[in-house]
Amino acid sequence: MCSPSRQPVDSAQLRLAFAPWPATCHVERVVTNPSPGIEARYANSFEVGFNDVEFIVTFGQQYGSGDPLVHTRIVMSPSYVQEFLDLVSQTLAAYRIAHESAGGKR
Repeated sequence: MCSPSRQPVDSAQLRLAFAPWPATCHVERVVTNPSPGIEARYANSFEVGFNDVEFIVTFGQQYGSGDPLVHTRIVMSPSYVQEFLDLVSQTLAAYRIAHESAGGKR
């Protein structure tokens, strides 16, 4: 479910905000190749903005109607945003194939 951003949007920025999963949601996570020393953070709130030369992707956690607790901000050039989107799209397609063949959809 999508909800509008709580912050005003000026003409130089595009913001997409996604409503959080219900607080009762439980997702099992399997990390096949953990990287030593790299912290993993859960996010259920996202915001994407841009300026003339970069995209800013903000990750956070939100439960209830309050503002999200932002924990990570990633800044990328437009060419790396496209590579990231392609990678996410390919990974999502593989996930769907794996889960649909097992008889379930998520």
